[in-house]
Amino acid sequence: MRLFVAHFVLCEENLWFTDEFQSTVLRRSRTHYLSAQLFSADDAKAAYERVIGLVDGFSDANHDGPGDLTTYECIGVHELEDVTPAGETLEVALSTNYGIDVGQIALGEDAPPIASKSDLLLMAQGEYWKPSSRR
Repeated sequence: MRLFVAHFVLCEENLWFTDEFQSTVLRRSRTHYLSAQLFSADDAKAAYERVIGLVDGFSDANHDGPGDLTTYECIGVHELEDVTPAGETLEVALSTNYGIDVGQIALGEDAPPIASKSDLLLMAQGEYWKPSSRR
């Protein structure tokens, strides 16, 4: 079994309409995300075929967002990497100091914001620590 990580480029779009018939868009906002998915495949070709098959599965729409309509779309695949640990079993690789390297994404000159402990999703949504200021 080989391990792969695929980075999908996702777009969330929120639309506000002028009327209930959704005939004219009054306002639009877009946010882009990278979604990293870890999965197994027999080889690189099988991994690529699986990833391409997943692209349409990220599309969705609902009325739960801040606007009248929220849509989600996968624009495409940013990267596909083989992250199979070399020379070790999965269990041994996971227990090393740094675990398994699941790839990197080049961000250019602009660094993303550094999250405080309370902003890390695991801490904010985890069962061990829930800050009172979160939703």
